[in-house]
Amino acid sequence: MLIFKRFPSATVYLLLLVVLGMACSKAEDPFVGGVASPVLIQIEGSPLGNFSTEPVVTMTTAMPLTIAATVYELDKTHILDYKIGIDSIPIANLPMTLSTRTGTQVASIATNTLGKASIVKTLTDLGLAPPAKDQTLAVKLQWTGSYKGQSFVRYFQLTIKGV
Repeated sequence: MLIFKRFPSATVYLLLLVVLGMACSKAEDPFVGGVASPVLIQIEGSPLGNFSTEPVVTMTTAMPLTIAATVYELDKTHILDYKIGIDSIPIANLPMTLSTRTGTQVASIATNTLGKASIVKTLTDLGLAPPAKDQTLAVKLQWTGSYKGQSFVRYFQLTIKGV
């Protein structure tokens, strides 16, 4: 106690050190806790190679609504070998569900031997009325399933133009 009376600035520094020590607690990062998807899903009709954004597939009411996706497993065995790299292997016979974002199931389908799941639906099947001429209707959909015990979801948007 004698030291604090003789050196009042030491008291201030000690209190500052204690406060800073308590303020430096580790905060949880909301983005680190996620688990990487076990599969790579390419939505057909969307631009190739952009897997960081939500794909948008544009169709018109004059065509049937063909909704398709190809599912791949990423083999990272040779990731450090620039001559081989990451290999995309199609996943055959993978059961998946197509549904709206509100949870309404549209279809259940399994991928073929090339890893492709494809269905043809009408707007009525999706519970929607066709858009008027020169109007646009956006439908938010998702492919869901499970691979090697891990669930996955791939969001995408279907934009339908009235003709």
